[in-house]
Amino acid sequence: AARARLSEVVAAGSFIRLGPVELVESRSLRLTRLYPGSVIKPAVRTILVPRPSTARVGGVPLKDMDLMKWAQDLIESVLLD
Repeated sequence: AARARLSEVVAAGSFIRLGPVELVESRSLRLTRLYPGSVIKPAVRTILVPRPSTARVGGVPLKDMDLMKWAQDLIESVLLD
């Protein structure tokens, strides 16, 4: 998160909120392709990514180290070169 200059990585309901984020178009497309249902809010420099779970239907939300690993993968695949 520090390498991506994020000051906020927060669970917000059924989403994970990351900010501040300014995405170029190619990264926006990558975000929506890799993480369907994501919301980009350029006015507040925030992205909302659906909170991951063990299965798409009927799964249990990830927590602890699994959630941290997921967040690391998200940051590396979308925000870092």
